[in-house]
Amino acid sequence: MESYISFLNRTNSFETERFALDNRYFVPRDSLKAKVNMDCKFKEFCGDTVVFTLPVEVISKISGMIDILYREVPECFATRLPDETLHMTLHDLVNSESTGRVRDLMIQNSKLMEQIKQSRMIPHREIRLKTNYIINMVNTSLVLAIQPCSKSDYQRLMKTYNIFEEVVKLPYPFTPHITLAYYNVNGFEATSSRKLSKVVTSLNHRKNYFEFCIDTSRLVYQTFTSMKDYKDVIVFD
Repeated sequence: MESYISFLNRTNSFETERFALDNRYFVPRDSLKAKVNMDCKFKEFCGDTVVFTLPVEVISKISGMIDILYREVPECFATRLPDETLHMTLHDLVNSESTGRVRDLMIQNSKLMEQIKQSRMIPHREIRLKTNYIINMVNTSLVLAIQPCSKSDYQRLMKTYNIFEEVVKLPYPFTPHITLAYYNVNGFEATSSRKLSKVVTSLNHRKNYFEFCIDTSRLVYQTFTSMKDYKDVIVFD
């Protein structure tokens, strides 16, 4: 497991207050086309995941940030995510543009999730978290980066994460975040890139920083059919 100090050093290397895209026409990552149509509406994209749902007051604060983004630079984004889908992903599992490609894996995952719940492998844990900065997530989306408030919070979070690593081992390190918006799949002009950079840097001012608490009663195994359509399947309470 990555140490708490290593985690902070890694994430703080790219989670910074100043947000800047290249001063040219922004082209999102090609993989975004799997999730968003050319008319910027979400397309069928199915799979499963383990997430933490968010307290109402946290959703309210995040929704306020999203309001500003869509008011100031709507041309930069795909269709807005519904507030009720906002969450912090704990562990990705499987996904595909075709349900048939992952149907058997999802059935298998669902059975394993039920076993995890029934075996009570996840003790009740409270975890204090804090917002860091809004960042560009691999040229596909804007996300609000999240960090544990202390070493003990980090250890509780990672002990929970590692349970699901036994189901699907991921090839990348865990970077906690809440997705705010997916980019316009067609990209956008340099003038919009500059405006977006200014808006996000303003939102990243420490006056917008806040802490919050989640616990394992908010941990949910979900399936999804698009990036805006999620269904709770198992609640690990």
